[in-house]
Amino acid sequence: MTAGRAPPGTVAITAVELERMWASRAGIPFGRLHGENRYEPLADRRIRVSKRVEVHRPFGPLFQLIWEKRVRRHARELRRAGGRGEAA
Repeated sequence: MTAGRAPPGTVAITAVELERMWASRAGIPFGRLHGENRYEPLADRRIRVSKRVEVHRPFGPLFQLIWEKRVRRHARELRRAGGRGEAA
């Protein structure tokens, strides 16, 4: 599986709570990546979205240098879209 310019790898869904959260695990060079995406209903049919990423083993600093900026930029795009799924 490839996502944009990310290195190829295998992603496994590790947990799902319908309409609440999903989590995944991926092998990355010299380590592993765990991610969790949560969705919380708010008033006025809005949804709060949160994302947590853990990088394990020596690849952590490299992840920060290469991909963390893109992950944060994507989160800002989603926030600007107002949770309407309009971000790329």
